[in-house]
Amino acid sequence: MSLEKIIAAAIEGDAVEVNKSFNEEISSRISLALEEKYKAAMEEDLEEAKDDDEDEDEDEDDEDQKDDDDEDDDEDED
Repeated sequence: MSLEKIIAAAIEGDAVEVNKSFNEEISSRISLALEEKYKAAMEEDLEEAKDDDEDEDEDEDDEDQKDDDDEDDDEDED
């Protein structure tokens, strides 16, 4: 819609209206682009955090398994 306003104002020769409409359109597009980029970054952070949690859980499981194996080895030595 704003592009239509810009074109109409340009045809009429109203430079002030062209400038106003152009600034509104650019501001709107920048806001939308920043919002999309922010959402994408937040989704990426959530995925990384989820992956980190999964890695920590796997590390804890590995440590628990190692501890169990060490205890079994100690019992076998007796």
